[in-house]
Order: sequence, then C-alpha cells, then structure tokens
Amino acid sequence: MEHTCYDPSEYTFYIEIDSDHAACQYQGKGKACKLTPTPLSVVIAHEMGHAMGENDDGPGHMNNVKKHENPVRKEMGIPPRMKY
Repeated sequence: MEHTCYDPSEYTFYIEIDSDHAACQYQGKGKACKLTPTPLSVVIAHEMGHAMGENDDGPGHMNNVKKHENPVRKEMGIPPRMKY
C-alpha cells in the first residue's frame, strides 16, 4: 500500500509510516486553516471509523472526520480538522 487506509476486504489497516499525515487544522475564527502533522492515534481513530462503516462522504467529505477523528482531536487538546 502506498497510503494510509483501511482495507475492508482484508479487515486490515495500512499505515504509511513515512508520512506526517498532515491535515488542515482550525486556527481561529476568520483565519485560514494550517497544515499540521497528525498524531498516529488520530490517524488510527480515522481509519477505525472506516472499519466501523463510516465513509469519507457528506459535505466536504467530512463525515468520518466529524464522527471519529475530531472527537479524538478534542480529547487530546488538538484543534479540529477543517478539510479533507
């Protein structure tokens, strides 16, 4: 695998270890988001969302991010992801 993903046909997570998994994080009202490295625990939460059947669909392809990734970010004190 060349990228981080969940393969439902094999029930397997593939995590690209040479990536910082950067995501666009909220920086405050009226400010542009900032591309910031994502902790592995957040990456795993995102992929676990896929394992539970959540897709990267909905407005802005953010359903999985909003339901599984951003709650973990909040718990860790990390700004929410703003874009997919």
